[in-house]
Amino acid sequence: MTESFNLLHNYKFRVFRKRSYTLLEKENSLKDSYTNIDFYISTKKYSKFDIEHVEANIDYKFNSIYIQFLQKFGTGYFSIDYDLELPNGSSIDSFYTLETVQRITREYQKNDIPKDYIPFGTDGGGSLFCFKRGTDTIYYVDYSFHSIDVISKDFENFLSLILQ
Repeated sequence: MTESFNLLHNYKFRVFRKRSYTLLEKENSLKDSYTNIDFYISTKKYSKFDIEHVEANIDYKFNSIYIQFLQKFGTGYFSIDYDLELPNGSSIDSFYTLETVQRITREYQKNDIPKDYIPFGTDGGGSLFCFKRGTDTIYYVDYSFHSIDVISKDFENFLSLILQ
């Protein structure tokens, strides 16, 4: 009796593990490998707590793909060998740390950019890549030409543009 109970228990455990793994796979839609991720130099990864803390301070809920990116790859910059031009002619230099996102969101929204925009990266020349409250769209705020351009329909598409 004990042997058949153990067999049944082990079978149920394997089924549970497989089911749990499948759920984790579905929740983690961020790709494991990007062609150009070797050009990305990560400086800091974030925990769920860190991310939620910043979200509360800037009163903004980040996109789930951005959260996965912060946890898996972290914030950082692209090596000098990385040369990619986005559709509007810009290129990304780095993703801001969450501390920087929090600080510049507060500072820039006082005078420089509309309050709906949340800067998360830069082109290295002072222009910003931003989220916008109420939408998943990624925007490029160009200080040189005083313009705001749509870069991507969402963060996942943005990653595909810059990392593949």
